[in-house]
Amino acid sequence: MDDRDRDQLERIVVHAEAAIGYKRAGGRAWWKDPRTFDAVITRITQVGEAATKVSATTAAGIPGVPWVQIRNTRHRIVHDYMNTDVQMVREIVTKELPVLVRALTEVLQPPGRAGRPRAIGARTTARRSPKGTR
Repeated sequence: MDDRDRDQLERIVVHAEAAIGYKRAGGRAWWKDPRTFDAVITRITQVGEAATKVSATTAAGIPGVPWVQIRNTRHRIVHDYMNTDVQMVREIVTKELPVLVRALTEVLQPPGRAGRPRAIGARTTARRSPKGTR
């Protein structure tokens, strides 16, 4: 797996964990609060966006992850936001995202190491400055 794919997988984990955290913080009826619901589906769309940037080779090497479904969910939310199925979102954040986080966290760990994947942007090479800054 190259660094680009690793970064995308790490982004997926971060966004998925954020969606799960928003759900927890929102309480038993989190989906009834518009801000919490919006925050959760925004993170779900970010999961889908990052999934579109994972190479086919890397995706094929992670069995059990429904890559096409993840990408399609992002597409449905972004392009038909007002008709987003609340029950579908509840199921994704309650059942599917935790499984995805576990699967990707396992893949991101070097053999023989346990714990969390490195933070987004924690690279060993320097990043370029944003345009116009130094």
